[in-house]
Amino acid sequence: MNQPNDYSQGNGDPRFRRRRRRRGRRTPNQDNGDSVATIPAHQLTVPDDQEVVIGISGQPGAGKSALAKEFGKLGADVIDVDAIGHDVIELPSVKKKLVEHFGSEILDEANTIQRGVLADKAFASPEATNELNHIVAGQLSRRVKAAIKKAGNFVVIDAARLHELGLDDGTTLTVYVRAPHDQRAQRVVERNWSAEELAQRDVALGDEDERRRRCQLTVDNSGDPQLLEAYAKTILARQLGIDLSARPSRDGDDEPDANNDDNEEENAGRRPSNAPREPVQVTLNDYLKRDVPDLQQEADGMGVRDVRWLSKDDLICEILRRVAGGRQDDIIVEGYIELGPKAASGYLRSRLNDYHITNTDTFISNQQLRRYGLKAGMHVTAIARAPRGNERCPQLLSVREVMGEDIKAMSAVRPFETLTPLHANQRLFMENPSDPTDPALRIIDLVCPIGKGQRGLIVAQPKCGKTVYLQKIANAITTNNPECILMVVLIDERPEEVTDMQRSVDGEVIASTFDMTASRHVQIAEMTINKARRLVEQGKDVVILLDSITRLARAYNAEAPSSGRIMSGGIEATALVKPRQFFAAARNIEDGGSLTILATALVDTGSVMDTVIFEEFKGTGNMELVLDRRLANKRIFPAVDVAQSSTRKDELLVASDDEMRRLWALRRFLADRSPQDAVEFLKNKLRTYKTNIEFLMNIDPEKGSNF
Repeated sequence: MNQPNDYSQGNGDPRFRRRRRRRGRRTPNQDNGDSVATIPAHQLTVPDDQEVVIGISGQPGAGKSALAKEFGKLGADVIDVDAIGHDVIELPSVKKKLVEHFGSEILDEANTIQRGVLADKAFASPEATNELNHIVAGQLSRRVKAAIKKAGNFVVIDAARLHELGLDDGTTLTVYVRAPHDQRAQRVVERNWSAEELAQRDVALGDEDERRRRCQLTVDNSGDPQLLEAYAKTILARQLGIDLSARPSRDGDDEPDANNDDNEEENAGRRPSNAPREPVQVTLNDYLKRDVPDLQQEADGMGVRDVRWLSKDDLICEILRRVAGGRQDDIIVEGYIELGPKAASGYLRSRLNDYHITNTDTFISNQQLRRYGLKAGMHVTAIARAPRGNERCPQLLSVREVMGEDIKAMSAVRPFETLTPLHANQRLFMENPSDPTDPALRIIDLVCPIGKGQRGLIVAQPKCGKTVYLQKIANAITTNNPECILMVVLIDERPEEVTDMQRSVDGEVIASTFDMTASRHVQIAEMTINKARRLVEQGKDVVILLDSITRLARAYNAEAPSSGRIMSGGIEATALVKPRQFFAAARNIEDGGSLTILATALVDTGSVMDTVIFEEFKGTGNMELVLDRRLANKRIFPAVDVAQSSTRKDELLVASDDEMRRLWALRRFLADRSPQDAVEFLKNKLRTYKTNIEFLMNIDPEKGSNF
């Protein structure tokens, strides 16, 4: 963990120390106050498109509340956790538990909690303190978080147990306030505390060094109100991106005299040191597209240390800090939203990074998610600022576009879950009229036609050619149905297969190779399905080709928490819920839009787990294309088991009743043949006829066959 910064007499801001050694005139505190004093008041106002949430923790009597009050003077909504705690202990359910544990003597005649008596009992031992925290923490944390949600965009949380209550989540900065023990002892006298009570509370809060290290900044409160005011202004200025080192000096004796003739030539053509520079606007994608050596050269020229040891995303962050680190500077970012645990916050994942988690992903706070109505999978173009201080990634400031629409003119859409699903009734033709020599796709159109909104399984044993089939299906969709948005998802795949798919398919290939973790497999699957849902809400037709749903289910099983309920094959009882939700998302929407999912399922691998996974999904699809390993072993391709392959409600996909009757006649004829004879027959016939329609027109449905 990074060491927190100290604002103190003995350990000031490093920039202030450098300036003091250079000039030899100012102390850290003087320079701090002078820098802040030159900032116009309106610049210390948090803009509407920015959020500042500061959490303050510290020692008892150190002055947390005093610092919070200074922030309050600057316009912050101060949330006093102690005051909320006073209300919480009076709740009937909480009061009952407190009385049960600490005795009825904590109540006065009016049946109200006597806080002093409760404190004496609760802080008498670490066990008693832990029991108090256990009783109060849940209600207290919920009420504080509710207050944060109702507050504005500049919030200060005054809480001694900031981290223990989980209130540091979503903060832009955490501050630890400390003071010498003798000063704290004097201050708590005003609260009618004795030295023993102060010592008890110090012990109850735990290891001071550990609590301080968990905060990003440390402030020493000596009791000087002017100094505390300067600290508050300095902290806020840095949160707003104001560069204090560029502020003009109040003394004026360190600057050259503008009227001095000796300096006239030197100052000519040079911008005054206190003049604001022009705002900078950069695009993050421009940096993501550059090579590492190019970024290293630029970073080295800016004075970034150890550039050879920094990863690409760390190099970009260091460059952004220097190129676009001012308050007026903008970074244009775009990507797809991925939500964190419990949807408390989110990040913009970039397609250029293959949706990997990197330090260049822009952070989105919970308040911004609610303000703009952002959901997982949405494509967002936004304005962000460079990371500051201990921040590791850019921070979102405002949103420009969502799903290609201006944020101010977004059209209302129905949530995916409320859309009405129908059977597939619009056909996705696989046959390529420009290449009649390839029978593989033509056979699909004959034995198991595919429609928009289909939920299909490609059932295959190993080495049946399923990857080649996926490539052909992908290219057929982009050729025959250019209105469809194609995404190919490869889970736990070989790296060379990923490269081959990327070079063969004209669509987005999202891959996670077998050397990656199960969490990565799960991440790209959820990113893909959330993207698809958002596109379908916009009325788009989306096709996902997944290889394979078996490996995806294995990954979810590896990531599932242990519940003690294990099914056959070592599968957790709840592990298949998410894969089923992925597959079940395929549907044709009544008012426009569709999500088609064609997923491969592995069978006969010798794994009981794979067999159980296939059985779970076998009845959920409405189309099956079955590949036969015996045909592949004889080098008969396409290795399709014609009799076992079919589509539910295929009559909705066929253009006419006459065509349907001819197809039924063909299938009756093929049903009595072996898989090898059926495929050989179709291949021979399709070589004779250039299109499937021409072939079907030569079938007499009344006679059953003219073969």
